[in-house]
Amino acid sequence: MFSPKNKNINMIPSFSRINASDALAVYEFLTSNEWAFHGPANWTLENVQKKLESGFYESDDVKTFWIEKETEKVGMIRLFDLGNVDSRETPLFDLRIATAHRKQGMGVAALRFLTGFVFENYPNKHRIEGTTRVDNVAMRSTFACVGYVKEAHYRQAWKTETGYMDCVAYGILRSDWERGCCTMVEWEQ
Repeated sequence: MFSPKNKNINMIPSFSRINASDALAVYEFLTSNEWAFHGPANWTLENVQKKLESGFYESDDVKTFWIEKETEKVGMIRLFDLGNVDSRETPLFDLRIATAHRKQGMGVAALRFLTGFVFENYPNKHRIEGTTRVDNVAMRSTFACVGYVKEAHYRQAWKTETGYMDCVAYGILRSDWERGCCTMVEWEQ
């Protein structure tokens, strides 16, 4: 399919589902890394436990995975808006890679995994979408490496602590994923 531009992947990560007993591991992962391109959050162990219990990380509509390198948890993927078998809703996701494991191809491997997971397990889904801040060059490159196409540019749509930034949206079509190609957007229609 699509080849990563960064060939610095030391090993292919594995993926396992997060479950209710992972509250401490989720809390430690979220609080021990810097998330410059994610909204500010006040993480507490109690908050994480409540989110796990309420279905924020796991339900019919949400699936969350650890990204693991050997036995170390190096990232997390939260897929949401999966809906039921009749839903035409477009899935979205939150992808986080631990600070020490960035720029090693983990994001590309994780995005490939989540794309395959959705299209292989949800036959009613014909596209997946992700958004990021315009200045998140690493994530934008990850989208391109996996075959996601820039579909939108939202002006001043991402609230930060100092104001607003532009936000960009990328998507992949099931048909493009199946063929291993990209159907580009015709902007001047």
